[in-house]
Amino acid sequence: MTFSWVPQGVALLSLTLAANAMAQQPPESSPVVRLVQGTLVAPGSPPFHLKAQISEGGGAPETFVELFWQAPNKLRRTIQSDQFVQTLVVNGDIVFEHDAPMYMLPEIQILLTAIADPQPIIASLKPGDQVRTKANGASQESGTTCFDAAHRMCMQTAFGLMESVGAEGRAVDCTNYRNFHGKRIARRLTHTISAGDYFTAEITELDDLEEADPGLFSIAEPTPPERRLHVEMMGEAELRGLVVDAPEIVWPQVLDGAEHGQASFYVSLDTQGKVREVLPLKTANERSNDSADHALEVQAVSNKWHSGSGRRDAEFRCGHARGRTKGCAQRCRSPQTCLEYRGAGRPCGQRRERHSLQALDRG
Repeated sequence: MTFSWVPQGVALLSLTLAANAMAQQPPESSPVVRLVQGTLVAPGSPPFHLKAQISEGGGAPETFVELFWQAPNKLRRTIQSDQFVQTLVVNGDIVFEHDAPMYMLPEIQILLTAIADPQPIIASLKPGDQVRTKANGASQESGTTCFDAAHRMCMQTAFGLMESVGAEGRAVDCTNYRNFHGKRIARRLTHTISAGDYFTAEITELDDLEEADPGLFSIAEPTPPERRLHVEMMGEAELRGLVVDAPEIVWPQVLDGAEHGQASFYVSLDTQGKVREVLPLKTANERSNDSADHALEVQAVSNKWHSGSGRRDAEFRCGHARGRTKGCAQRCRSPQTCLEYRGAGRPCGQRRERHSLQALDRG
C-alpha cells in the first residue's frame, strides 16, 4: 500500500516516559502551563558555568556539554561525543561555530533546550498531549506522580518532584530540582522515545561565572550564517512535495490488534535530504512500525529545500493495512549507530555498534 498522507503539524521527537503508557491523563486545562523548572538564559539572568552529560538507556555518559554563559549574546558552548562535536562562541553580533558532522542528533537538541529554557517545549504542546505538573496537581514534591485525575494510579520517583511536559515530539521529564539564584533548576531531564529507549541529561556542575577569561569569547574568524548549524521544522505537505522516490510499504500480517488505521511518524533529514531518523509517534498497531520505518528510511528526498546548514524535521501520517514482512528492520540513529528491531519495536539485537568520527573518516 502506498502512503496515505495526512497534513500534520511539525514535531521533533516523540517523548513520553515508559511508565506513562500505563494510563493517560487529560492535558492541563489552562492554556498556560506552569512549570517549576526555571529559565537559565533569560535576559538579565546571572552569568553561569554549566556542565552536563547525556547517557542512553541508563548506560555510561556518551555526550558531554560545557556552557559558559554571560548573556544571550555572549556565550561559549562545547559538545563532545562520538557522534557529534560542536564549538559555538557568540560575542555580540559575531559568531564562531564548528560542527562535525553538520547534523545535531535531535535528543541532544531537545535536552539542551529544556535545560536552558523550557518555554519552547511548552510552546509545542498540542491538544491531547499529556502534562503532569505541580501546578495541575499531578506531581507532588514528595515524588508522587499520578496518571489519572482521581490519583488512583500513581508512581513514586527517586528524585523528588517530577514534572512531565508530553509535547508530541518534544516531551521532557524534569526532576531532581535544586535552587540556583532563586530559580529551581532540574538537574536530571529524561527524553524517552519508547519503552527502554531513552536519553538522560544530568547537570553535574552549575555555578556562578565570576571573572570569566575574556579569551573564552574571543573570535578570530567569524563563521558565516550558511556554515552554521540550525534546525528547521516543516509540515507534512511540504515534506511530501520534496519526496522524489517513495517506495511502497509492505505492511506485515497483523496477528492481533487493529488491521486498519493511521500511523504518525517523526522524520528528520540532514542537509543533503537524507532521512536520518524515523521514529513512531502514534500508531494504530505497533506491529506495523518496522515496515513503515524501513520504507521511510530508504526514500529519496530532494535537497532543494536546503538554504543553509542544518536539520529538517516533520511529522506525517500514513495508513496501514494487512501485508507481509519478515526478518529485522535496521533503525539507524546515525551512520555510526544502528540497532535491529523486530515486531512491535522490540530489539532482535541488543548490541549497538558505535565508531568514532575519526575511524569513519579513515574508512
